[in-house]
Amino acid sequence: MFDHIIRLNILDFIIKITHSKFPSTIRSNAVLAISLLTYNENLFDEIIKKGVIELMMTLCKDTNQDLSVKQFATLALVHFALSKKSINILI
Repeated sequence: MFDHIIRLNILDFIIKITHSKFPSTIRSNAVLAISLLTYNENLFDEIIKKGVIELMMTLCKDTNQDLSVKQFATLALVHFALSKKSINILI
């Protein structure tokens, strides 16, 4: 299943719908999906390569962001922090 996500570029689609041009409910769910995808090692590597950690940090810092988007971005950062691979990126 996770190989299909990588091959079909579904992660790229999810990243695109985090953009502010989409309603906050869609964006919140996209950020939550990213957060949940960090549990798979292969997808985690893709997430790091695509700069998603930096995107989540940006969403958290943006004062104009909807609260639900910021909450799920924070959750995603917590999930990233649980991996040894991401510690250096987060620091």
